[in-house]
Amino acid sequence: MQQKRRHHSVVCLCAPPDLPYLEQWETHLHPLEQAGHLTVWSERHLTAGALLAQQIDERLKQADLLVLMLSADFFASDNCMALMERAIQYHQAGSVRLIPLLLRPVAWQESSLASLSCIPSNGLPVTQWADPDAAFHACVREIRHLFDQPMASSLSDWHPVSAREWQNRIRMLKRLSHSYREMLAQSLRGAAWLELGLAEKPDAVLNAASLLWHSFNQVERMLPPETSILQVFDEAEQELLILGEPGTGKSTLLLDLAQQLIQRAETDAMYPLSIILPLSSWAIKRPPLHSWIAEQLSQIYHIPRRLSEQWVREEKILPLLDGLDEMNEAARPVCIAAINEYHREHLHVPLVICSRKAEYEAATLQQQLILQAAVIVQRLTREQIDAYLLHAGTLLIDLHSEFEKNTTLWELVTTPLMLNIFMLTYQGTSVRDLPSKEAELQRQVWIDYIKHMVERKGDANRYPLQPTLKWLSWLAWQMREHNQTIFYLEQLQPDWLPQRQERYYRWSIGPATGLVLGPLVGLCSGLALGPMAALTFGTIVGLCSGLAYGLGFVTGKLSAQIKPTEVLVWSWKIWYEHKELDYFLLYPWVWLRAWSAAWLRA
Repeated sequence: MQQKRRHHSVVCLCAPPDLPYLEQWETHLHPLEQAGHLTVWSERHLTAGALLAQQIDERLKQADLLVLMLSADFFASDNCMALMERAIQYHQAGSVRLIPLLLRPVAWQESSLASLSCIPSNGLPVTQWADPDAAFHACVREIRHLFDQPMASSLSDWHPVSAREWQNRIRMLKRLSHSYREMLAQSLRGAAWLELGLAEKPDAVLNAASLLWHSFNQVERMLPPETSILQVFDEAEQELLILGEPGTGKSTLLLDLAQQLIQRAETDAMYPLSIILPLSSWAIKRPPLHSWIAEQLSQIYHIPRRLSEQWVREEKILPLLDGLDEMNEAARPVCIAAINEYHREHLHVPLVICSRKAEYEAATLQQQLILQAAVIVQRLTREQIDAYLLHAGTLLIDLHSEFEKNTTLWELVTTPLMLNIFMLTYQGTSVRDLPSKEAELQRQVWIDYIKHMVERKGDANRYPLQPTLKWLSWLAWQMREHNQTIFYLEQLQPDWLPQRQERYYRWSIGPATGLVLGPLVGLCSGLALGPMAALTFGTIVGLCSGLAYGLGFVTGKLSAQIKPTEVLVWSWKIWYEHKELDYFLLYPWVWLRAWSAAWLRA
């Protein structure tokens, strides 16, 4: 049963030149006022004859939420700056929530508001949206979701175990907020936010209801059009599976959820950090999920390994796992089992999984996720596509005309991905006649898209089209073979090379390293027997053992995996772990292995 909403007091502050926008913003908040959810106050409601500063200060003390409408004029106003500093003090005291609303372009991240997340959540200023009404409407939705969250104790009142832990959390919140904002802006590429349809699919997951009531093979139930992913997440007791067909916007939806959960973590010091992780890399070694999460935190988000392990162990991480479908078919059921095992061990940690629908359903023949709810992202309707193209105006007028002539286009752009590709490729340009067959049409669109992106680089000699197509195809094939959905240069390994070049790499690197380090270790170990022994016995045995070390590298007995190293320190424990029983027979080689392992540990 839905709880009754309590009444909230909202205070909005803006610079004098932005008063017309303030009036428009209050108009969008008016339906919530009529419903009795909130009251809105701003300087537009100042009482004549009363002291301005006194009225504003009284309203700030009574407010539940402060909305600062940011612009260059806001930061140029001494009065606005004074009010902002006072609002930050109230926010830090835990008596009020503070939300920056990005009205016009301004470098607000350089201000004292940098630790907060702004609305709209895509980071695009309201005035730069194609439709400002849509921008304000999106902000209203985010305000409503914020009211649904419990008011946490203030961050300043919460004292972590140590000041360093507190600093690490604040630093990570800023990093995640910035990353998700940039990623979401890049995903949308200036396009308006599309409200994606969602449908419940109860039989996609296992839970108490499905087991007790045998509620299998239930039909999908469409959710109301205005239902947000955050609302679905909360109603699912923060255990959610997101399904959809390729390109329907699952990952963008997950990114939107991550950003909203970061905002929640900024106001609730006990709430875990929402971290998006690509699941595809799990299939390489198939470790326990908690170990894999710690490793990915370190590799992707550049967190020290000890800190990432601590956060996972202390349940300070909220995993948002994307790309279950990106690993090979045999690995998916095993991965689902690993996720279920992790979830049983960390029952109080929220969890979100994202996957393509067909691949997940195939895996459920062997394993099924144990979660509270699942939703399926729906394809775009023809009405949504038509409204989007019309809304874009003259930029896509030729493309819209082509849609009227070529009905196959409607079938191809039923996903936000393809609609975005069409917009980027053909906006502001004349569209030549496109093929009517779907396979030919799809191929032509991708070629035109790559050509357009290459031309944007401005150097046709550096990025010629045909070699670029070849390079991208090779890179896509390699990433698929190595279960990667995001390309990181530091994760390149020797097995990406063709077989012949990989053999050359092993023969050149392995023996060369062994023959250089072997004699050095041999000389050092031979010094215990005297200078002459060091020059003769140590050098000879060092060369032999170094060669043996190199051959072990060549034959694959020693790992050739490249691992980024955070810090170079000596560890006696690891040195002793790499000594073997034949120490006295091959001691220089054993010392070489122990020496390198002790120094080069990641």
